[in-house]
Amino acid sequence: MELSFLSGKLKYYHGIWLMVILLSVVSVLTSYSLTGDLKLPLIQQLAGLVAIFAVSKVNYKKYNRSSFVFLVIAFVLLVLTLIMRRGAGGRSISIGGHLIQTFYIISLCFIFYLCAFYAKHTNKGKEIDKVQTLWGLGWLMLFVGLIALRNISTAIILFLTGITIMFVAGVKFKYLVYTFLLCGALGGIYLAIGHHRNQNEVVVEQGREDRSTTLDSRIQYWLHGKCESKAYGRQMTLSKAAISRSIVNPSGPGKGLIKKNMAEGENDFIFALICEEFTFATGLAVLIIYVILFYQALFVARKARGNFIRYYATGIGVLILLQALIHIGANTGVIPATGQTLPLISRGSVSLFFTCFALGTLINMAKQVIEQTDGEDEELLV
Repeated sequence: MELSFLSGKLKYYHGIWLMVILLSVVSVLTSYSLTGDLKLPLIQQLAGLVAIFAVSKVNYKKYNRSSFVFLVIAFVLLVLTLIMRRGAGGRSISIGGHLIQTFYIISLCFIFYLCAFYAKHTNKGKEIDKVQTLWGLGWLMLFVGLIALRNISTAIILFLTGITIMFVAGVKFKYLVYTFLLCGALGGIYLAIGHHRNQNEVVVEQGREDRSTTLDSRIQYWLHGKCESKAYGRQMTLSKAAISRSIVNPSGPGKGLIKKNMAEGENDFIFALICEEFTFATGLAVLIIYVILFYQALFVARKARGNFIRYYATGIGVLILLQALIHIGANTGVIPATGQTLPLISRGSVSLFFTCFALGTLINMAKQVIEQTDGEDEELLV
């Protein structure tokens, strides 16, 4: 489908490219403004754009037929991460002396498998039966539960994305409701454990700790302004101050004051610092870009004839939008702080690369949608 207000050669997937480029420009300018370093962020963003271009040239059918491999990769990475527990919060593994955060890779691999699994079983108008429903929900619950031990916000994002994919695939609504209730109950128990440990100052043996106490601390600060960690509470206070200041008195590029005291300024709180130095209007524009990108993903899904494209485009759109909304919500104080990064903008080469891989695949699918003709859908002949 061509954009009616342009000359005629631009296709709608070029809009995806435009949004990605805009976010890349924001990332480079923000990093330069915060650190004075232009070379590294520029190289990383250019590498990301090259990755999107390269992946967009590879027909997604070449690797979706081996989708079970993605499930195996996700599970192995998850187990290794839980065993090795490297880096802040134990969310990384060490490869060649370099720490690699794995949960975003795990999420993308699992989403790819889930889309392929349900696309295969709904091909040619088939309906999802009870066994297929429980198979997908079982794997989703397993991954979400294990990820929540080290990264609660990512677990929530994966859960909501997975549920959305299953809803679009036609899983009966009652099963999704039961799953929500079960996860809510388990989450409540998990939070209660953390609250008990914080209240009674329970010391957990090293190597056996989880994130329940951190979750309780963050919620308590969000509700009451109290936090066991002074450094953590201070970061959230600074984030809200930066955004409040940006509305009436932005500091200007490179002149921010709060960034000097923000420990995770280029990652967890980068939206707040974008607002402080480039005005709140710029931050609002960034949010609008994510919403447009989400709409474009849904447009691909709506135009797709094959179920795999429909599920994948929906899932990736939801995944990126949720990550952005949670990051922005935490920065503004709308929700408790989560440590979730801002897609394509926050520092981090691993998350950037795999986000680019996901978007490159989406662009390839968009091209396939344009070229589709009537006839048998062969996207999942496995």
